[in-house]
Amino acid sequence: MLIKTVILILIMLAPAVSAPLVIKEGKIMFQHAKNAPWGEFLTGENSMIEWYFENCCTDNEHTLRNKYRDIRLLLEFLTQTFKCMPHEIEIEWITRTTLERFVSWRMKEGDSPGSVNRRIAAFKHLFNSAYRHYPAMPNPAEWVRFLKLQRSGFKALPAEKFETAIQAAYSTGKAPFLRYRSGFFFELLIHTGLRPHDLSNICLEQLSEDRNWILGDECKGRKFRNVYLPDVLKPRIDAWLHHRDNALRTTQGGYDRLTDAEKGKLPLLITVHQARLSKPESLKLKRENMSRIVEEIQDRCGFKVNARMCRHAFAHWLLDKTKDIRLVCQALGHSDVRTTMRYLELSDDQIGKRIEDANPAARAA
Repeated sequence: MLIKTVILILIMLAPAVSAPLVIKEGKIMFQHAKNAPWGEFLTGENSMIEWYFENCCTDNEHTLRNKYRDIRLLLEFLTQTFKCMPHEIEIEWITRTTLERFVSWRMKEGDSPGSVNRRIAAFKHLFNSAYRHYPAMPNPAEWVRFLKLQRSGFKALPAEKFETAIQAAYSTGKAPFLRYRSGFFFELLIHTGLRPHDLSNICLEQLSEDRNWILGDECKGRKFRNVYLPDVLKPRIDAWLHHRDNALRTTQGGYDRLTDAEKGKLPLLITVHQARLSKPESLKLKRENMSRIVEEIQDRCGFKVNARMCRHAFAHWLLDKTKDIRLVCQALGHSDVRTTMRYLELSDDQIGKRIEDANPAARAA
C-alpha cells in the first residue's frame, strides 16, 4: 500500500483537477461530484486513474511505475497528434491506425518491441478495468490489438568502439579503487560475455591459479560451467586483486586475520560501502552499482553502451573469428543453440552493410 500511496501522491501533484468518469458527446471526460470544471485524464483527486492505481494494480513498485509512465506516454502522444487537451480526447480517435502511429513514435524514440507491446497492454488493462465499472463508456480495448513487430536484431557494441569504451571505463569514478573496479568490470563484460548478475556472484576462490578460468559459474537453470579468461586479462586481474586487497585492508578491520579459505569466500568484485566482513553478501557489487558504472561509461563515451551490448559483441566477434556456433553457444552458457542464433541476429544496418560488402558489383566499382 505504501508504494501505491507514493504513486497516487505523484498523480495528485499534477496541475489539473479531475474526478469520476462520465461520457459527454463521445469524449473521455471526468467531472467532480459537485460539478467542478472538466479535468485532465491522468490527474486530480478522485480521478479514474487514481481509482485504477488504487484498485486494479498490484503492489509491485516496478509494475506501478511502468504502468503510470506508459499511460502518460500514450496521452502525451494523443494530445500532440490531435492538438488537444487530455480531457478533449475522443474515444473514436483511439484506433488501430492511431496505435500504429504511437508504436512508430516509440520505436523512433528507441523503445524495444517488448516495451511497446507492454505499453499497449497497460492501455488495454486501463480501459478494460474502466469499462467494467462504467459500462456506458465505449471501450477502445475491444479493437486495440498487440502488433506483431519484426525483431530487428540485437544491438552489439561495435568492435571499433571497444577501446574508447574501455578507456572511458577506467576513468569512471572518483577514487583509484573505483576507477579500476569500473574498468575491470567492463573488460570482464566484453571479454567473457558474462552477465552482470553472474559477475556479482563470483567469489575469489572460483578464480583458477593460472588466472585463465572462472570455475563453477552458475548459469540459468542452476547449471554450472567454467568460463575462460583470455590472456589479455591476466595483468588486469593481478592489478585488480592488488586494488581489492588494499581497499579491504583499509576499510575492513580484521581482513589480514582471515585465512586464505575465508578470503576465498569473498566476492571477486566488491563494494566497501556499508559492507562488513562478517556478512560477505554485503561486499557484493549490487545491481545499482553496476547500472551506475555502465551509465557513467556511456556518458563519458558519448555513444550508447550497456551490458547486453557487451554480451552480444562477445558473441559476434567470437563467431566471426571461429565460425563455430557451437563454441559460441557453450561460451555463452546456452543450453540450446537456437538461443545463440537469436543472439547472432543482425540489425537492418548490419544486414545492409554486409550485403554491400559482399556485392561483387560494388567491389568492382
